Amino acid sequence: MIVVNGIIGINSAVFGMWYYANESARSFGDPSWLCFMRRNFTASPEGIREGRIHTLFTACISHSSVVHFGVNMLLLHSFGTALALSLGAMRFLTLYAGAGVAGSIASVFNNAYIRPAVERRLGYEHKKRASLGSSSSGMGIAAIYALAYPGSQFLLLFVYPIQATVCVGLLATFDIVSCCFMPNNFVDSAAHLGGLAYGLGYWFLRIRPQVRLGRIRF
Repeated sequence: MIVVNGIIGINSAVFGMWYYANESARSFGDPSWLCFMRRNFTASPEGIREGRIHTLFTACISHSSVVHFGVNMLLLHSFGTALALSLGAMRFLTLYAGAGVAGSIASVFNNAYIRPAVERRLGYEHKKRASLGSSSSGMGIAAIYALAYPGSQFLLLFVYPIQATVCVGLLATFDIVSCCFMPNNFVDSAAHLGGLAYGLGYWFLRIRPQVRLGRIRF
């Protein structure tokens, strides 16, 4: 599907920019590109306070590590292709961008208010953190895929086959526990929950009514 390949292409281009920025800083001692990427392709409370609202979207097409990029693009291709064919390009783009922005908002809010409170309660040292990656978009897509194809299975940890709806529920449970008790976890659980919430809302408010009318078929 063209729209999925287009999104993967955009993510690949931004990943290439991150690679160049890191290599430029490491090999030539020039951090200017790296600072540019951090300012414009990650979402953080500081960035929003400074007026960089665009980072709520650009963060969800941004990956700076090979593993993060590879896993998210694999999931996007695996689940997104079937959904894009059923939903159409515009609905799928709305899902990807909306879930991504919702995840960025949730992450920024968590890092500004919830995470510091949890760290104080647990006695952890506070560390500033910025959000990037399409995982929130992926959670929104995975939620709708599970609802559209309830008999399908996901491979939990890429190994164990499990019913899609159960897998999404387990991931959501982990993310809730992570936000409440593991503030220094490397996974941006708040972003996942934001993307999941958007996906569920998009399904029940926009897609399911169209399915009942026969305008969308899975």
